Amino acid sequence: MDLLLLLAIAGTGAVVALVGAARLHPGSGADLLDWDSGRDVGRRLGADADDLADMLAAHNARRREQGLGPRTEEDLRVLLDAERHERRSSS
Repeated sequence: MDLLLLLAIAGTGAVVALVGAARLHPGSGADLLDWDSGRDVGRRLGADADDLADMLAAHNARRREQGLGPRTEEDLRVLLDAERHERRSSS
């Protein structure tokens, strides 16, 4: 019983110490992890557009290897819309 009480007190003390240290640290803690919360929406949208362009280029390279024509972003949007419509109508 004494060991259980000691572990409970030590655990509570550790939690209190960690919470106290977090309160004393300036900032949000995201800077410690070098984590960007996505507040810079313009930069995020630019990165998403770059990612989309890269994926579309890779997709079209694969299609060229197969002897197929390239697809545009609009072509993919039409295909996705048709697939979503089909999924909704089948549920």
